[in-house]
Amino acid sequence: MREWVSAAATRRAPVLRGLGTALPWLLVLGLDAPSATAQLGLTLVPSLPSPQGVGSTIVWSAAIDRPEAQVAYRFEAREAGRNWRLVRDFSGRSTLEWTSLEEGVHEMRVRAVDLVTGETEAKVAPFVLGSRLSGPQPAAFATAHPLVALYASPPCVGATTWVRFKPTAAIAWQATPPKPCRPERSVNFYVAGMREDTLHALQQVIGGPGRLLPVPSSSSRPAPPPSDSLPFS
Repeated sequence: MREWVSAAATRRAPVLRGLGTALPWLLVLGLDAPSATAQLGLTLVPSLPSPQGVGSTIVWSAAIDRPEAQVAYRFEAREAGRNWRLVRDFSGRSTLEWTSLEEGVHEMRVRAVDLVTGETEAKVAPFVLGSRLSGPQPAAFATAHPLVALYASPPCVGATTWVRFKPTAAIAWQATPPKPCRPERSVNFYVAGMREDTLHALQQVIGGPGRLLPVPSSSSRPAPPPSDSLPFS
């Protein structure tokens, strides 16, 4: 059984800023049917090289080669081969913090629009997220938020799997939402809702028709530095 110590932390939510007088241009251009296409010299660069482990925070930076232009950017993401999902609509912010718990090839797409000329350009960049596990055993990892753990499970066979957790002195368990087992990829969870300065037990459960199978484990230790992991014994 995994045990985890959490600590207190505070994070300030980002401040959202509007586009002011630039907004009418977006109403004219529309979101999916821009009025003109041009080469704005658009670039899209990640803060870390691909590949990285699932749950890594990647800061995507977009820019064009017109320093004096008034520009708005829209960001979309998807797993390769799937439908695009809007991450942030047009705004004046050219950077985006992005992460995913899904192992595999991802794509980030940015569309830039010159708010004066109406010209637009899009750029797509691939990024690979791999398993954090180095062996066949599950592990828990620290995240940037000390009250949240990232639990990584190796490929599993069964209908669904989830992680339950509780303070070690408590009786009742809390649980993450279940996810489908995937025989070819790791299954990853954020375990949130832990109490500060409290030792917690984490345990994975695999569910199937008429059965519940807790994953055996027997290790315990305090919370590690953010780069460390807690492998099962």
